[in-house]
Amino acid sequence: MTNSINPQRKLIMANLIGTMLEIYDMSIYSYFATMIAANFFPSSSKKVALLNTLAVFMVSFIVRPIGSVIFGHIGDTIGRKKTLILTILLMSLATAGIGLLPNTSQIGIAAPILLIVFRIIQGLSFSGEYVGSLIFLMEQAPPHKKGFVASWATCGGNLGLLTASILCWLISHLCNPEQLALWGWRIPFVLATLGGILCLYLRYEIVETMSFDKISREKPPLVEVFLHQKKQLLLLLSLTCFYMIVCYLIYVWSSTYMTQLAHISMSKALGINSIALLVQVIMIPFLAILSDRIGRKPLLYAGIIGLMLGIYPYYLLLQTNHILWIIAGHLGISLIAPLFTSILPITIAELIPMNVRYSGVGFGYNLAGMLVGGTTPLLAMLFIKMPHGAAILSAYFIFWALVAWIGVLNIRLKSPLAMVAQDSSRKLVIEST
Repeated sequence: MTNSINPQRKLIMANLIGTMLEIYDMSIYSYFATMIAANFFPSSSKKVALLNTLAVFMVSFIVRPIGSVIFGHIGDTIGRKKTLILTILLMSLATAGIGLLPNTSQIGIAAPILLIVFRIIQGLSFSGEYVGSLIFLMEQAPPHKKGFVASWATCGGNLGLLTASILCWLISHLCNPEQLALWGWRIPFVLATLGGILCLYLRYEIVETMSFDKISREKPPLVEVFLHQKKQLLLLLSLTCFYMIVCYLIYVWSSTYMTQLAHISMSKALGINSIALLVQVIMIPFLAILSDRIGRKPLLYAGIIGLMLGIYPYYLLLQTNHILWIIAGHLGISLIAPLFTSILPITIAELIPMNVRYSGVGFGYNLAGMLVGGTTPLLAMLFIKMPHGAAILSAYFIFWALVAWIGVLNIRLKSPLAMVAQDSSRKLVIEST
C-alpha cells in the first residue's frame, strides 16, 4: 500500500509516526507517575514515592547525551535511515517492557531496578529519534518549505503527547481507581508496540538519498563539532534549554500539578491537557509556513516575549484550584507557546552544517534535555510548594527565557535558498568521490 504513496509523503509519515511514538512512550510515564510510584516505589508517604518516580523520570534524561554521541555518530557516518530504524526498535521494546514489568510486591527490588534499565534504554533511543527525524525531513525538503516539512517532526512529537494524554484520560475514565492502579496504567505501554511495528515497516520503505560513509572528515563528527562549531553549539544550547522548560512545565508537569496539588481528577487534568495540545498541533504547520516566508527570528522573539509575560498569570490561575480558571490559563499559555516551540527545532537544525548535523544537533539538544528537561519536574514540585511558589517558578522560567533571547540575538541563519545550495554542493562532492 505504501508503494503508491508519494515519496515525500511517505518520508513525512514515517518520521511523524516515529516522533509521535517516541514522545508518546516517554510521556505516558509522566502521566501515570502516581500509579507507577505505588507499584514500584511503595512508601508510607505518597509524596516520597512520587518524588522517587520523578527521579527515575530524570534518569532517562541523564543518559541522553551518551545516546546522542552513539546515534549521532551512526547517523553522520552510516546514514539517517538505519539510525532511525534502530531508535524506534529500542524504544518500542523498552516501553513494552515497562508495561509488562511485575511490581515490587511480586519480584522485590528487581522491579525498580528493571524499571530504571528500561528508562535508560528509552532515554538512549529518544536521543537519536527526534533529532534524526527532524534532520531527515529538513534535508529532503524543497528550499522554500524547509520549515513546513520539518515541522511534521514537531507535530509528531505533539501528537505523541496528545495521544498519550487522550489515551490516559480514556483509561482513567473507564477504570475505577483500584483497576487503574493495578493494571489500567499498563495498557498504554503495551499498545505502543503496535505503533512500533507500523513505524518500522514505513522506515524500511523510505530511501536514504546520500552515502554518508563517503563524506570525508579529518576527525569523528562530534569532535569536528567541538573544534569548529563551538559557538553554534552554545547558541543551540541557549535556545534548547528554554524549549525544554516550556515543554515540560506546560505540557507534561502540569498534569501532575493538577492532580497532586490542585486536586483535580486524573481524567479532567488529562482532558484539559489534551485540548491544549490539540491547539498547538493545529498551530504548528501554519507557523512553520510563516517562518519560511518571514524568517525564524521574528516568531522566536514573539514567543519568548509572550511566554515571559504570560507565565506568572498562568501559575496564579493554576493555584486558584478552580477548574474554569485552570482551563483558561492552560489554553491561554498554549496559544502563545507554539510561537517559540514550533520554530525552535528547524532553527537549531539550520545552525549546524550537514556533515556533522546529527552529532551536533543531537548532542546539544540532549544535553539541554539532561541539564534542564530532566530536572524541571522535580524543581517545579519543590518551587511551587514554597511561599510565593508561583513567583519563584515563574522567575526560574523567565531566567531561561532571557538566556534564549540572548541566543536568538546572536544566531545568524542562512536564507532557505542558501541552505539548499550548500547542501546540494555537498551532495555533488559526495557523488564525485
